[in-house]
Amino acid sequence: MTSTTRAFLLALPCLAACSPEPVRVEVNFPNAAAFVNSEQGRLRIFPLDRDQLGLCPALLEGLPATNFPVPFLYDSDLRNRCEFRAGIHVPEFGGGPHAYVLEMRSSTNDVILTGCTVGEVYSGAGEIRVELHPTAGYAPLLTMPVPGTPESVCGGATP
Repeated sequence: MTSTTRAFLLALPCLAACSPEPVRVEVNFPNAAAFVNSEQGRLRIFPLDRDQLGLCPALLEGLPATNFPVPFLYDSDLRNRCEFRAGIHVPEFGGGPHAYVLEMRSSTNDVILTGCTVGEVYSGAGEIRVELHPTAGYAPLLTMPVPGTPESVCGGATP
């Protein structure tokens, strides 16, 4: 083993300890029907200045046309609903506030749930939680019975 290799192996635990921790984004669905009617979701993360902390309504308004007042720095692309139910991990983007904007789509690709929260990630901050709310056209369907449960769709219990 060369001295360079030995030095790298000794430094590896320090490098791992210094690397940014992934952030867990927890998604709260309004009820089981909302989850079962969802197929895919998409999370976008926007960096915010201190004077933009109230930007969530404008970001949610921009969802249909993907026309946002600030550029996003992360896009999960469409992912299966079960990934969001389990809590999606995203990279840490450094200090300062960020808006976490989530949309859930039906099997017909309609946006049926949206949510936005502003959070700041720091050591010991815990998870970022996004509360989902039904879009205007979907709200009446929340009370309709659905076939299955989140457990039957994804298997297992909620983490």
